[in-house]
Amino acid sequence: MATYVAAAKAGVDVVDVAQSAVAGTTSQPSMESLYYALAGNERQPDLNIQHAELIDDYFRDVRPYYNNFANRVTGPLTRVYQVEMPGGQYSNLQQQAKSMGIDDFNTVMDMYEQVNDMFGDLIKVTPSSKVVGDMALFMLQQHLTPDDVMERGDHIDFPESVVAFFRGELGQPPFGFPKKLQQIILHGAKPLTQRPGEVEPPADFDKVAKQLQDEGVAHPNQQQILSAILYPEVYADYRKRQAEFGPVTALDTPVFFQGLHVGQQTAVTVAPGRTYVVRLDTIGDPDAAGLRMLYFTVNGQKRQITVRDEAVGHSAGSVQFADPVDKHQVAAPMGGRVLEVKVQSGDQVAEGDELFVSEAMKMETVVHAQVAGTVSHVYVNSGDTVASGQLLARIQAQ
Repeated sequence: MATYVAAAKAGVDVVDVAQSAVAGTTSQPSMESLYYALAGNERQPDLNIQHAELIDDYFRDVRPYYNNFANRVTGPLTRVYQVEMPGGQYSNLQQQAKSMGIDDFNTVMDMYEQVNDMFGDLIKVTPSSKVVGDMALFMLQQHLTPDDVMERGDHIDFPESVVAFFRGELGQPPFGFPKKLQQIILHGAKPLTQRPGEVEPPADFDKVAKQLQDEGVAHPNQQQILSAILYPEVYADYRKRQAEFGPVTALDTPVFFQGLHVGQQTAVTVAPGRTYVVRLDTIGDPDAAGLRMLYFTVNGQKRQITVRDEAVGHSAGSVQFADPVDKHQVAAPMGGRVLEVKVQSGDQVAEGDELFVSEAMKMETVVHAQVAGTVSHVYVNSGDTVASGQLLARIQAQ
């Protein structure tokens, strides 16, 4: 805060602040605190402080609903200055690390610093900082050091965000790419040398609208068309979930994030005058396939549904892992979900051909063949959840 006050006195016109309820730690300083800190100063912000504090009361009540996503930081976090990790990314990367079984976030910060140096000390905004974070998590899961990447990176499938960055799809860094590292990550592919937008074809709004209509969106509006153009995979996943579960926005925030507890009741209004009062009565035991029966009371009527418990039936003992020194065994580079299976048993593949696309917390990785041959076995399907190093396929040498 003292820095902001000094900046104001020095003539700075614009600073970045946050509502008090969400300020501090890895976020910006408090807006209301800055207002009071500049009391009596001609540069005090022109702010209706009573209105600002009323809004702050709202966010203070809302914030506990999101505790599951909090970064658990309760005071100043000065190490981000040394590591050069943006505060907003700290929280996101922490959640990604937890989902991958990495509990010691200090190891993530250490690796983040090493990756940043390896990449040439990037200017980190949302896309470029994500690239550094994706690479840091990838290297931790693969037990790689920067020397390992330089020595044997020709045979490593890197996260797609990292490949896209070194292809030049985020633009050209002011000091250029580290040339040797760029060649290793691109596996010899030719990078862009100009602004990415110059080689992208113009967006065809009419074509996208027609595609959405063909996929079941009767009358695509501008927001839907733009979403499909800017975030095609995210928007497709959103529509899939909407089709499967209905308008989940009708659920209140705690139920949406934590689900109902046995005996808990909630009211869901799906249309004017149409409200369902739902109570979860019992959760059945899982069967061998991981299916559970859930028993509800809906508007006084008994209901039951069957759901799959993803936590059942995926123990480490039931997973077959690839031999890391056998290039004929194709391994999952990271724990996550298989997005796409591009081959089937009997297919002929060349070294470098794409076999699978996997995803972990929005971090995509394309898995390539390390040898030429015939695909003898494929062990996973699209949508399967896999562990890091899990065997995906086998290739029989020619």
